[in-house]
Amino acid sequence: MRDLGYETVGPGERLTRGDIIFDCPLVSWSSAPIPVTGSGSEVEALKQGRVAFQADVMVMTQACDLEQEKVRNAVACPHLSLSDYKATWDEFLRQRHQNPTAKAWRTHCNDIKVSPCREHLSRAFARYFMRVGLPVPVDVSW
Repeated sequence: MRDLGYETVGPGERLTRGDIIFDCPLVSWSSAPIPVTGSGSEVEALKQGRVAFQADVMVMTQACDLEQEKVRNAVACPHLSLSDYKATWDEFLRQRHQNPTAKAWRTHCNDIKVSPCREHLSRAFARYFMRVGLPVPVDVSW
């Protein structure tokens, strides 16, 4: 089924970068501190700190690594629907004295949705991920 440039794939298909997985089961850590007693129950304490949830995510792991099975885990990022931001977009247009019609919203959404370009996604993610972050400020005196 094709919908605005995307297609639905079956459960037997391999993942690739840019795939969107709806209601993906995920595991994270609780924000509450994990008590460590020193009595050898650290493993149980860690198990109690797990939180399972579901979210819509986009696969970010390199397609070649997934295809050649070179990774055991895939990197994913949250997927947020553009329709969730329609009210914000409409207000943005109103502030600029433009008419936020359904046609204008559909035009802008379609421009983005019709071209799910994995190359651009890959480059944007690489630019974000390759940032150099230092734990202390750098004072440069030239």
